[in-house]
Amino acid sequence: MRYFLLAVLTAALAFGQDGAALYKERCATCHNTPQGHVPGISAIKAMSGEAIYAALTTGTMKERAAGLS
Repeated sequence: MRYFLLAVLTAALAFGQDGAALYKERCATCHNTPQGHVPGISAIKAMSGEAIYAALTTGTMKERAAGLS
């Protein structure tokens, strides 16, 4: 979780948004009430920072993370 939030907060700083707003805008809809194959926030907390980064840059979340640095 901390690596995920670190990535979100880093992106927020780059775009002048706060991390909570960025999470709410881009992540919360799916990860706060997960369905099907979407991991919930507790599953994300258990992931390594590397796994989260990979999902955001080359994996299934690449499209949603578009525009973030």
